[in-house]
Amino acid sequence: MSDVAITATLPLRVPWATVTGAALVGSFMSFWTWALPEAAGSILTIRVVQLTLAASAAYLVDDAAAALTTVAPRSLWQHRAFPLLVGLAAIACSWVVVLMNLRDLPVADLRSLTIEVAVLVLLALAASAVMSARDEPEPGNRVAVVVPLAGVGALIAGGILGFDVTIGGDGREQTEDAAAWVVSGVVALAVLVWASHDKPS
Repeated sequence: MSDVAITATLPLRVPWATVTGAALVGSFMSFWTWALPEAAGSILTIRVVQLTLAASAAYLVDDAAAALTTVAPRSLWQHRAFPLLVGLAAIACSWVVVLMNLRDLPVADLRSLTIEVAVLVLLALAASAVMSARDEPEPGNRVAVVVPLAGVGALIAGGILGFDVTIGGDGREQTEDAAAWVVSGVVALAVLVWASHDKPS
């Protein structure tokens, strides 16, 4: 079978794990807001939602057919474009639902939470891409477990050591925290791009 024929027969991968996870998060947040409005806006609920969305993003680079697709004349980015677009769109829609349920919070807080979840998603993607580059066809299962554990561990460590790993405070302090998160996101994006380069044939 020629490379062109292989390319033509490769199906578009729908990242069902990510889509399902995002849908469940949005549904859970809506139900939680309806059932327990006060609990829905708690910081614990928000952190769980953020980490769950990030964990669901870890599956976006999974490719059970990686051994087959390496012989196709498409670049790795071309192969990943569709699942990335679909998965990130699902995560974005889920986060919009979350924000709608948190609309009573100040706009500045909603902006900070959005920055955090975007960076967490990029970190999960970068970790999965690095594992994929090391010939792990489905890194999502591992990264999806590590992301929540690392997030909870960072929050606990911050509480014990007396510093906030999230974007907190007001004014200058909040701006500085947001800048640190944005830098982390840029680094994660750079790692994602680097780890997604095509291997020499």
